[in-house]
Amino acid sequence: MRKTFVQAGLAMLVMIYMNQLGSMSAAQDRGSARQATPPPPAPGDPGVNDNKPRTEEEPGDASKGEVSRTKMYIGKTLRQITTRLKDNKVRVEEFRENGTRSGIVEAIGSGLRTTQFTNDGQGLQRVILLEGNPAIGMTTTTSEYRSDGKTLWTETKEARGTRQIKYYGKDGKLRLTRTFKKNGEMEVIAVDATGAEQYRQLWLSGFGGYTLVQVTERLPNGGERRVYLKGRKPWKAEYYKSDGSLEKTEPGDKLTSPFDQSRATEVAPDDDPSIPNRARSSR
Repeated sequence: MRKTFVQAGLAMLVMIYMNQLGSMSAAQDRGSARQATPPPPAPGDPGVNDNKPRTEEEPGDASKGEVSRTKMYIGKTLRQITTRLKDNKVRVEEFRENGTRSGIVEAIGSGLRTTQFTNDGQGLQRVILLEGNPAIGMTTTTSEYRSDGKTLWTETKEARGTRQIKYYGKDGKLRLTRTFKKNGEMEVIAVDATGAEQYRQLWLSGFGGYTLVQVTERLPNGGERRVYLKGRKPWKAEYYKSDGSLEKTEPGDKLTSPFDQSRATEVAPDDDPSIPNRARSSR
């Protein structure tokens, strides 16, 4: 359903924009010259109680910037509402057979936003925002929600060959950020309960999966320590000042402060869907 709804929604908006919005301004100028839409058939009339599609036109809510609405029914069941707005944009709302709202596709700024709802039509399931210029590059941001329909689970941003995924715990707080870079690297940033960065992992992709090669830790003075790993053990550490300049280097077996070995393994919350199938520690 995910791909079907998104693709159908985007295709629908493109079709509406290409075929209808170009003539909307002229239609608005004619104003009341447009003929009134005939009233919908009564419940007992043919076309209402069968399963054939039909449409009804009605004025939009001017206070919300709406120009008109087109309602599409299958028999007596409302399945879609297409709303045209004063700024020449369109919003398409879809409904399930049981009457609950399934999703909305709408133009937002320079892009499109697709919102999918839970089975009861009340909670959020997924929100996809497509922004940018196809000639330059598009950015897709997908927000997934937990089963309660309101707590953010993951947020994925994809642009120009890079994919970044933010994972949120069951309390709705950010727990880690995982970035898959165009050069094949994976960076994992673990944060504490306040959202502050604890450490960063650098993974390199290879034939056997991902291998952890470096852990970067924040220092109290605002600088950082980069610990290089071999076989999950430190073999070298570099200390950098807050201005980014190198302060000193230490061998892995003579570190000023010990290295936390728990940071040499994959950060893997039980329900984090962004974990690669073959991520592994350095061997």
